[in-house]
Parts: sequence; structure tokens; C-alpha cells
Amino acid sequence: MVVDTIRTIKLLGKWSGNRIIGRRRPLIAVFSLTHYCNFYCPLCPFGDTDKDGQIKVARKKDLSTQQWKDIFDKISKYCIWSIVEGGGTYQPSRFYGTYPLS
Repeated sequence: MVVDTIRTIKLLGKWSGNRIIGRRRPLIAVFSLTHYCNFYCPLCPFGDTDKDGQIKVARKKDLSTQQWKDIFDKISKYCIWSIVEGGGTYQPSRFYGTYPLS
């Protein structure tokens, strides 16, 4: 936990320095791993009752595990915090143990 705090402080310092000299970098990145959702939230565009259709779209459009890993590796240089969402119990198990959750 101390290592994460030190890393975060260093990244915040670097991020602030970049802002001062005009280099704009994201502070937070939000990643949606899949187009599929196993919930039916009425206000959400992904809360569709056609789950078979959603699975077809997810298989066609979702990125592979390796593509996501490459994205995470690249963005980690520029971003301090990341939010990973999507999939419920459907898909994220392929990422367990890949990156530390903190």
C-alpha cells in the first residue's frame, strides 16, 4: 500500500508538471471491457432484454484479452487512476490476477 501511495504521489507530480508546461494528460481513464451486460437497468443503453443479440455484438466488437493488456500497458504511463467496468460475471475473469486491484 505504501508503494502505491508513493507511486501515486510521483505520478501526480509528473501530471502537474506536464499541465504547467502545456502537456495535457488524462488523470483518470475509464475502460468498458464488453458490450454485454447481464443486467436490465431501464435507463442504461446496454440494459437490453435481447441477451442473444448482445452476445453476438460482444463477440463481434469486443477486444481480445491481449488487446486490452496492450492498452492498459500504454495508458499506465500517462494516467494515474483507471476504472475498469463491464461484464459482471460474464467476462472479466480473464483479467483476474493480470493487474493488481487497488
